[in-house]
Amino acid sequence: HVLSRFGYWHDLGLAYWGTGNPAYAKDFVSLLTQWVQANPVPGEVSNSRGKNGSVWRTLEAGVRSQSWFESMETFMDAPEFDAEAKYLMTRSLVEHAHYLSAWLTVYRHGNWQVCESAGLATVGIMLPEFKESASWRAQGFKFLVDHMQQDVAPDGAHWELTPGYHSWVMNEFLGVSLLCKANGIQVPGLMSRHEKMFEFLEAISRPNRTYPPVGDAGIGTATIGDSMGRGALLYDRPDFRYLAGASCREDWLWLFGPEVCSQFEALASRPPAFNSVLLPDAKYAVMRTGWQPDDKYLLFDCAPWGSSHSHQDRLQVSVFAGRDLIVDPGQCSYDYQPLARDLRLAGAHNVVMIDDEEPNIKINPELLAWHTDAQADFVCGRLGTNGLTQQRSVLFIKNPGYWVVVDHILGEGEHTVTRLFHFPIGPAQADGKAAHTAFTSGMNIRVQAMDDAALEMRTNLIPTGLVTAEPAPAAAFTSRGKLPQTLCTVLLPYA
Repeated sequence: HVLSRFGYWHDLGLAYWGTGNPAYAKDFVSLLTQWVQANPVPGEVSNSRGKNGSVWRTLEAGVRSQSWFESMETFMDAPEFDAEAKYLMTRSLVEHAHYLSAWLTVYRHGNWQVCESAGLATVGIMLPEFKESASWRAQGFKFLVDHMQQDVAPDGAHWELTPGYHSWVMNEFLGVSLLCKANGIQVPGLMSRHEKMFEFLEAISRPNRTYPPVGDAGIGTATIGDSMGRGALLYDRPDFRYLAGASCREDWLWLFGPEVCSQFEALASRPPAFNSVLLPDAKYAVMRTGWQPDDKYLLFDCAPWGSSHSHQDRLQVSVFAGRDLIVDPGQCSYDYQPLARDLRLAGAHNVVMIDDEEPNIKINPELLAWHTDAQADFVCGRLGTNGLTQQRSVLFIKNPGYWVVVDHILGEGEHTVTRLFHFPIGPAQADGKAAHTAFTSGMNIRVQAMDDAALEMRTNLIPTGLVTAEPAPAAAFTSRGKLPQTLCTVLLPYA
């Protein structure tokens, strides 16, 4: 199914532009012809992923309905891309529009419908000569505006609460809006919360300018520079420019034109005006000492269950100080089983597990308290599940820089309570009631239990790529007793 998104056509088109070699144009036409002939439009929509995927999943149809036009432009003047090939491609795009239009009848949360709607609107904009183009545009715009109002919260968080998909949706809106601007089309409400989506990424970004890999967000290496650069160019934001890095990106040429690099260099740059922040709709609390690479950072995850891209990470903490120290493992390829499944479970996250049971995904945590000032930050959240309640508080003492994590386990009866803290790939060891990383340079962290829990060092897999993973250490503090229990852990980063 991913092959049928034709992402490689962009590289093929750039190769043709750069060399004029007719072999590239010939290959483009051959791929186009073979795909259209081998994959007729199905009579009914099927979004199942069989052994060979589904080339007509509505998501792929939405992607092609946008990317094919960019590919078409790169080969437009190639003799090999003749009238017959252009007719074939145009006819297929019209079939894409009919297919998507028949599917887009009810509102569905999530990135799929945003991409489907963007694809339908794009065909309607780019092929205005067809009788149905106006209705395709109207239908696509309607759902896009609905998604901007219903899927994007006032604090800018996308409904799926997964930064990678958040960025994808953000760029889908951007692409359609720029296409509308170039064609003199106004769509009220299309971009009403778009700037807030950039502010969300800014707020959760880590000191190394990556976003935390919560949910199905990848492996924690994705940077925010590209997104922040686009936001700076769109909204003239010095704080976005500061987080964008120094260099202009090639992809911006496609969006903003050949003067984009000089425009980017001329933008003012300064750090964001805030440090620690609460995102009230996403219910993420971010504690940080500043915006430099060596600043300290903790993310407290009190977010609701967003979608199938969510993980069992509610009331989780993750820490960055010079490097990843308490980590969320993120996600690998969905086809890399059983690891992709296991990474969604509570045991892969820095949470409290009671009797080794998974929390009920239908119950969302409550945010009970938030405070920030120059000396300290404090946050508290509560999650009721399986007849019991866990309440986690985090206190950040900014100087010298450590966190106190207190867990209250409320209910009746005798239970086994386990606090999990996952370290990055590398050396770690137990030291009495504490566990710590053992890097020979840079930053380490000590995780100290302030109670009588037993410490066990465990090993879990952490993805290093789409289909690669390596073992990493984890500390499990386990106590058995009657409820209520009050447990305390200190997280101390040190050089």
